[in-house]
Amino acid sequence: MGILSDIPHKSDMTAVIIPAADFAIADVPKSMDTIEAWTQFFEKELPLLGYIPDAEHGRYFEFYGASGECKLWTPVIKMADNSQ
Repeated sequence: MGILSDIPHKSDMTAVIIPAADFAIADVPKSMDTIEAWTQFFEKELPLLGYIPDAEHGRYFEFYGASGECKLWTPVIKMADNSQ
């Protein structure tokens, strides 16, 4: 085995502190593309649970597993209860 020359050196990396937040996580079916998954997550699933994406946080993540599974992570805030 050789040494990979395109691996970043420590000096090429920067640390980013992700602000604390409550995150919602969704599993994406393999049959669904990520654009459709994000749309459904933001417009249907989160509101049904009483949450909206926290746009001020501004960090959204897609995690992919070794077998191709995908999870969407988004910071959320609880929607105000206006039923009173």
